[in-house]
Amino acid sequence: MRSRIIAVLAVLTGLVGLLIGSYFWYWHDSPRWALLQMVKAIQGNDVDTLFQYIDLQSIADNLAVHSTEEFDQWLGGTKGSNNREDDISRLARGLSKKMARILTPKFVGALEPLIKTQTQHYISGLNTLEKASLTTIVGAAEINRQGDVAEVILTDPKDNRPFRFRLARKPDRDGWKIVEVDYQNLRDLIRRKF
Repeated sequence: MRSRIIAVLAVLTGLVGLLIGSYFWYWHDSPRWALLQMVKAIQGNDVDTLFQYIDLQSIADNLAVHSTEEFDQWLGGTKGSNNREDDISRLARGLSKKMARILTPKFVGALEPLIKTQTQHYISGLNTLEKASLTTIVGAAEINRQGDVAEVILTDPKDNRPFRFRLARKPDRDGWKIVEVDYQNLRDLIRRKF
């Protein structure tokens, strides 16, 4: 009788341990956990840890694509253009895309220390209340995960403006990283904050 109770308790303990371990693994492997780690890095003024969750090259590549699309719209914005203007516009579009592909990695490499320094300066200027509110924003984040990609929408509680970005997880690297930021949201943020 006593050995059965010990066996049942051992099995129950094992199941509880398995459930807790599974939950921890699931939570640790989630986009929300990555966001929370970013918030902890900001709260601790730890830019190096923060940038472990940010893929600057991917963000820059995506911003280059969106900015060349905006340039395309600007070029195509004139009505009644003749064929010569169309040829010039096509040439300008092609050149802008090629230049973006070639120069973006060089710009990111050159600007990364400056970006980190400016980020450090910015997060050092946040007060305790602002840093604490980041945890709430992460808790309220809308996250739509599809496999190894997650679309995230953070909403600023002050003015209810959304900030959209994409997290991705690649098999060759550990964890989730920000790989794309919504171009319009980033432009608006830069205008408001800087």
